[in-house]
Amino acid sequence: MENINTKTIVFYAVLFIAMLVIIFVGGRYVQRLPPNLVKRINTISFGLAIGSGILLYMFHKAIFMYLFLATLVIYFISFNYKEGQKEG
Repeated sequence: MENINTKTIVFYAVLFIAMLVIIFVGGRYVQRLPPNLVKRINTISFGLAIGSGILLYMFHKAIFMYLFLATLVIYFISFNYKEGQKEG
């Protein structure tokens, strides 16, 4: 088992918090987009997340992990989109 030091734990904690902030703050700006665009972005990002997750499982390459995390963040930004509600 590899040695995990404090810097690594702090890095992953900050990365996790940053992902949550992007998801919740980014959702405000997604509300301003047209519904068909949000639906398409949501579908594409979900498909890419599934594909990169499968490739990550098969090949264990770091690029697939980053792609998986990025597409999940994009998916969850547009997850709570409400069609009738627009800000501004």
